[in-house]
Amino acid sequence: LSAVWASETSQLALVVHHLAVDGVSWRTLIEDINIAWAQHQGGQEIALPVPGTSFARWSSILAEYAKSPAVVAAAAAWQQVVATPAVLPAVGPDDTYASAGQLSASLDVETTRLLLGEVPAAFHAGVQDILLIAFGLACTEFVGGGAPIGIDVEGHGRHEEIASGVDLSRTVGWFTTKYPVALRM
Repeated sequence: LSAVWASETSQLALVVHHLAVDGVSWRTLIEDINIAWAQHQGGQEIALPVPGTSFARWSSILAEYAKSPAVVAAAAAWQQVVATPAVLPAVGPDDTYASAGQLSASLDVETTRLLLGEVPAAFHAGVQDILLIAFGLACTEFVGGGAPIGIDVEGHGRHEEIASGVDLSRTVGWFTTKYPVALRM
């Protein structure tokens, strides 16, 4: 963590390595800075909200959870998912920034509203599920169908339900998880 205060503009710059902080953690850090600044400006003693479960404690909980019978029993199924080949060709020596293409698209407000609300509700699915379906359909159109599509998906990694008494809502750290998904189109 590095911090620099610019007196002339009253601005604070924070630099934190991504392996030390995730997107959820940034919200906590910014909230704490705002609380501390308001308390400081008001001449109060700085008192931040209770942090909850520590990152070290969460790591220990995950290590124990990984040994649980349910997780061990699911290992073979996960290994099958991991074995699903990627649908896109591997990166080659000619694949450079200079040879890359770029495509940008925007959605109007109504389409965005449908994709974030009504479509997931109609299919009893989450937004991420709908995005994965769209990715699978696009890949099938691009490379043809038939074979399953392997993709790695990232998640927030704050699955408090695996242990009782866990509160990660204010814990700072890199919780991001990555897991394989096999799309059969």
